Amino acid sequence: AEARELAWAGCIPAVFSLAQDEVTTLEPPPCYHANLPRQSWLPLVTGEVVEHFLPFAPPMARASSMWMQCRGEPLRWQVPVGVLFDLLTSGDDQPGNGDMLPWQLTVRFQARPTDQLRGSVDDAKALVRSALK
Repeated sequence: AEARELAWAGCIPAVFSLAQDEVTTLEPPPCYHANLPRQSWLPLVTGEVVEHFLPFAPPMARASSMWMQCRGEPLRWQVPVGVLFDLLTSGDDQPGNGDMLPWQLTVRFQARPTDQLRGSVDDAKALVRSALK
């Protein structure tokens, strides 16, 4: 029972930073820190991240165009946060998960890799909501 409670209550500390090539101000914005529930999806927990970085993003950037990456790998909105973290931080040639904390995520508003990320944040939110019904 204790293991089940830990799994459901588990969070992943994350640090979000705006991609350097998308900063439009003289000084880069401060990073945004958050604890992400392992059982949640990125579109449901990143609303404040969008608000934090949008003023520093390119002029034509929209909240719905935001996407994220971890070590150059685009993050798929449809996959739960815990699964994404485990997939991207485990492997034979990489350090253990504890060495990857906090999870470093890069926020982007441009150059979305449409071949790897289909749909928008709004599409992902609708998908998640319909899956929860």
